[in-house]
Amino acid sequence: MDHKTSTWESQYLVPSYTLSNQFVGYVWAAQQIPEYSKVNNFIVDVLLMSPKNDSFFRSSLSMNETILAEWKRGIEVTCAQILRMHYDNFYPMYGKDACTSWNRLCPYFDICSASHGFRQTVMNAQYSKLVWDTAAR
Repeated sequence: MDHKTSTWESQYLVPSYTLSNQFVGYVWAAQQIPEYSKVNNFIVDVLLMSPKNDSFFRSSLSMNETILAEWKRGIEVTCAQILRMHYDNFYPMYGKDACTSWNRLCPYFDICSASHGFRQTVMNAQYSKLVWDTAAR
């Protein structure tokens, strides 16, 4: 189950969640736990926020084996691409859309917008490398 808010009122809102990487991933992850291996449904609660009236609705999404297998293959291919980019030390830019997702500028925009030869200087001046220690949580 997940809870979402939206200002987008459309007949396509809930059906679009059926292909959501987040929700398909939740179902796939649940199936990896032996007692939940048969789970294929997911509940999403949506709070639709509008200037005149907020409304709430609950929907059940069903993920079949084909959707789950295609999602898993997509994740594997994406991981392979990331590893390849790391190996090549080259991270291609795929347009500007990701730069302004969630109505804010990406925190790495200054790197991408710098000329290729100047990016390392920007990285060294504006960013620091922090190691995420998962054991310290």
